[in-house]
Amino acid sequence: MLLTFPSDEWLARWVELANDDPEFRRAGMGWSGSVGCVVKQREDGPRRTVHWLLTGNDGQWTDYRSSFEAQITDPARFVLTAPRAEWCKILRQEIGPFAAIAAGHVRISGQLSSVLRWAQALVEMARLAGLVDTDFDRQPRP
Repeated sequence: MLLTFPSDEWLARWVELANDDPEFRRAGMGWSGSVGCVVKQREDGPRRTVHWLLTGNDGQWTDYRSSFEAQITDPARFVLTAPRAEWCKILRQEIGPFAAIAAGHVRISGQLSSVLRWAQALVEMARLAGLVDTDFDRQPRP
């Protein structure tokens, strides 16, 4: 079943894949805290920016939330922000997360040391995002 990115259903499937994946579990061992993701929608359309907060411990996501309110990411150690089109390139595996960051397509705010320490977990999450059956043509509406 195709899931629309960045819908709540898409997020739930991504978290499910991560929690079932031994590589992600290994890469995230020792992590405790939250990560934020911001999917910026088109400025000229009716869609609103989506904010996610993923909270985990030792390679497992224990909670995840989605909101149109930016404050949801306040507890995050770091937040990754990009336009929807750039996220879609990562999901399609056209570019890796660190290449997207280096190119300035994805912006990081917060603790850079956490991003570097958990780099492999971030790479695994990007790989797993590519496994979600995604409908890239539709976008969720608020």
